[in-house]
Amino acid sequence: MADWVVCGSCQLKHQARPDGACPRCKSPIGAPSAYAPPNTEAAPAPEPLPAGTVSVGAKIAGVLMMLNGVVVLIEAAQGGGNISPVSTIIDFVIGGSLLANKDKYLVWAQVRVGLGLLVFGGIALSQGDLVGLAVQAMFSTALLLLLLGQPSKARTIVGTAMAGLVVALMVFGGLMEATGSNPLAGLAYEGESDPVPGGVVQGQLKPYTLTLPNEDWRLRREAAAREDNPLADRWVVKPSADAHVVVIVETLEDDQTLDFPAFQAAVTENLKSATPDLRVVDERPSANGLVLHAQGKTEGIPVHHLVRLYSDRGVAVQVMAFVEDRTFVAEEANLRSILESFRL
Repeated sequence: MADWVVCGSCQLKHQARPDGACPRCKSPIGAPSAYAPPNTEAAPAPEPLPAGTVSVGAKIAGVLMMLNGVVVLIEAAQGGGNISPVSTIIDFVIGGSLLANKDKYLVWAQVRVGLGLLVFGGIALSQGDLVGLAVQAMFSTALLLLLLGQPSKARTIVGTAMAGLVVALMVFGGLMEATGSNPLAGLAYEGESDPVPGGVVQGQLKPYTLTLPNEDWRLRREAAAREDNPLADRWVVKPSADAHVVVIVETLEDDQTLDFPAFQAAVTENLKSATPDLRVVDERPSANGLVLHAQGKTEGIPVHHLVRLYSDRGVAVQVMAFVEDRTFVAEEANLRSILESFRL
């Protein structure tokens, strides 16, 4: 008796042929139908971990926690960190345990990362440090992706990439702290500033001069300077140190007499609008005015301000220098030199 078969592709019922193919569509008999519904069976669940062990993702999280601890210790040694050494030691203990494939501190690691997001993220938010908040959120989220449950390969790759990027940024920041240079700032200002031939900047609103200490200082172009501060008459910058000096000139009315204490108070209040925790360090006399030194955090970054207030010939002038705390000591002499070089 002939064997009858049905083609899975075209549904033709026919006698089995020696070549095993359908005489109509030539598909091999037994091939799945093109009209059959897709296989929706779920992928098999991963093998459960042996008791007392952790996933590959948790081991990677352990390494990242220890790397983070190393970076924090380096920052603290440079005077840029205020994290307790005990906290860092705990990170090393937990990270080392995870790396050793032990789940003893796995729950502690999860709790610590979650609390870190709430505590350090909250501190950054309260200080208006949105960059710090974003970095903390990214790092904590990445670690939780690696620590919770038994992460898939895709989740492990994403978590590792996110956390690795944050650690790399922290290392880069540490190198900038150590060297006092900021190559990214150099790239940012290169296209919007020009060298100053002879090192003497000429004023625009008034015929004043400003003498620069070396060729590292550049003059920002007018459009770029006034986009950041519409009152800026001149703005010079040292890109490698991210150090700035801005000149603001106000012309007084013919019969107007400047109230210098009120002038100083107004400038201080303006500084406080960007630096709420501003603290005046000292005041030094200067020709036709004084130089004010203040410091505080702007968007969470410690910054020093040196402001020369000058009044003469019917003008009130602010020569305002600012630089991050990490480079202030190295740049203070240059900044004060520029401020004192102002001539009208």
